[in-house]
Amino acid sequence: MCRLGKAYEFGFGAPKDYALARNCYRQVAQGCPHAQFNLGEAYRFGKGVKEDIDEAMKWYRLVGDKGFNNAKLKFH
Repeated sequence: MCRLGKAYEFGFGAPKDYALARNCYRQVAQGCPHAQFNLGEAYRFGKGVKEDIDEAMKWYRLVGDKGFNNAKLKFH
């Protein structure tokens, strides 16, 4: 589902649709740090959702606590 989200987010073999991408990420976010990070990006940049830095930071912290390095970069 995370890969399907990427396809929608970037238009790889599917029409670009940020809302569908976010829905895909949310479905697997419980166990997928990549989906959690991508949700953080969606909220940070307002991709398919209203821009919400607090919500973005919530998702970044989840993956940052698991050692996902790209999320830790967002804190600096």
